[in-house]
Amino acid sequence: MAQDTFIIMLPPRQLPALQGWRVTPAHLAYRLGPGPHLFRADNTVPRGGLMVVDDRVFGGLGPTGPLCQEILRECQARRFSGAILDFDNRLPPLEQIAGQLDESFARRGWSLYVPEPYGSRAPHARVMIPSALSGGSLQQRLEEALERLGENRVALALEKRAEDFTLPSPTGSGQPLSEQELETLRQRLSPSVFFSGELCARYFTYMSRESGGHFVLFDDGDTLRRKVEVARRLGIQTFLAPWAEAAPYMAQLGIQPRTVIGQRADGTVIFLCVDGRQAGSLGATYADVIDVMVEYGAVNACNLDGGSSTVMLLRDEKGQVQTVNNVSLLQEEPRRMPTFFMVRPAEENG
Repeated sequence: MAQDTFIIMLPPRQLPALQGWRVTPAHLAYRLGPGPHLFRADNTVPRGGLMVVDDRVFGGLGPTGPLCQEILRECQARRFSGAILDFDNRLPPLEQIAGQLDESFARRGWSLYVPEPYGSRAPHARVMIPSALSGGSLQQRLEEALERLGENRVALALEKRAEDFTLPSPTGSGQPLSEQELETLRQRLSPSVFFSGELCARYFTYMSRESGGHFVLFDDGDTLRRKVEVARRLGIQTFLAPWAEAAPYMAQLGIQPRTVIGQRADGTVIFLCVDGRQAGSLGATYADVIDVMVEYGAVNACNLDGGSSTVMLLRDEKGQVQTVNNVSLLQEEPRRMPTFFMVRPAEENG
């Protein structure tokens, strides 16, 4: 079974926050600037993971070939396994850069991630499809992308977005709301909040004397989880998210390594350990482990201490003890556990 790949974008100084999470870091430390040249922020020296390159101060002038060579040399020197082109603009020089890097990265076996408008210029790259929609259906949007690009080229870029739309909204664009602005608006209005299964987002409406009807669309931890589930059902297994947004919703969702004990009607005891904080398995919610327990016939179950305490050991026939699951450690050494369950053959119990 193929594993999910979770790419977390963050400044290099925040890398310690990823300790214990087996994800791929993407370093927010590079920018295209005058020349054009590649500029690195804050004199940082990140290593490993991916390079993120943005175009906010790119002027569009100058030859692109030498710039691409700078990017290749930096990736090689920092041992990056690829790059994310975080381009907001659509300029011919940027299209040339995407195309040249696509060929060079493919020859070296490196990964390249590009925005959707650049997908046709970089045929070997993975294309980042934004999770935020203001209309239509997320599932249909992803199905169309898969049909157009191919199963192995689509990645879901998770965005925790909140927008206030004045109705009617012919452009389909609203006024962005910060988290504080959204919370203030909800506290002032106390609106009824609904969930859109098509958009995988929450929404509410309100009336303003000055501007008429409004439609507010927003994400939270639960909606982002649902978007990941939609993508997974379609075979998409690569996800990108900024750490500033990923960290709060991971904790909110309760997606963690889990340890559960259950019992069937005939008395059989069931133990469940769920890996977490890693690319192949972020973890499980309470609802997830309930579903597993029910699937295996449990009539009683209890959630035990999880997180880095989720450890399952097996002593083989030669007496060697091996760790069965992939333990998530938030510190350098395994935790000392005051309690544990031991299961051994009946003949050893005397």
